[in-house]
Amino acid sequence: MMFKPNYDCIAREIIHFPNEVLTLFNSKSFYKQYKIDQNGFPGYTNFGNHKQTDEEKQLYDKLNSYYGEIIANFMNAINYSSAEYGWEWWFQIYEPGSKGFTPHAHSTECKFTISWCHFIQPSKDSNFCWYYDKNNIKPINEQKNELVFFPGWIFHKVLPNNYDKNRITIAGNINVVKSNGYIIE
Repeated sequence: MMFKPNYDCIAREIIHFPNEVLTLFNSKSFYKQYKIDQNGFPGYTNFGNHKQTDEEKQLYDKLNSYYGEIIANFMNAINYSSAEYGWEWWFQIYEPGSKGFTPHAHSTECKFTISWCHFIQPSKDSNFCWYYDKNNIKPINEQKNELVFFPGWIFHKVLPNNYDKNRITIAGNINVVKSNGYIIE
C-alpha cells in the first residue's frame, strides 16, 4: 500500500501590508544588516539574527500588534480562541538570483504548530512549494499580500528568486501549548 498525501493550506486570505513597513523592507540600508551566510537560508532574515536597534524595536512593535490581531482572529475562526499559544515571526528577503530556502518543517514540543507565511512582495512565478520529495514539488501559486496558514509539519521550500525584484515575506509559527480538548460546544 502506498499513501499519497495531499498537502494544502488551512486558510488563505489577501491581507494588505502597511506601506511604511514595505518601504523599510525595500531599503537596502535596512535589510543588508541582516545578511545570513548559512547554507540553505534566505539571503537576509532576522530569524536568529536580531539587532536590537531602535528601528528594529519600532518594527517589532508595529508588526507584533498587526499580526497579533490577525492571529487572534484566525485562532477564533478555527475554534481555538481559548487555546493557550505563543507565536513568532521573522522576515525573509530574497534578492534577484538568490538560491531560495531548503526543504523544512516546523515541529515543537507543543500540542501542535500552525505555520504561516505572508507574501508581501512575491516573485513573478510561484516560489513557495509543498515538498513531497526531490521529484515531487508542488507550488502553491501565492499572490501579492496573500497570507497562508498551514500545518507546521508539512515540508515546504522556497525556489530560487528568478524575478528582477526582491521577494519579501513574513513567516511565522503559532505554537499551541494547551487547547480546549476534543469537545468545543
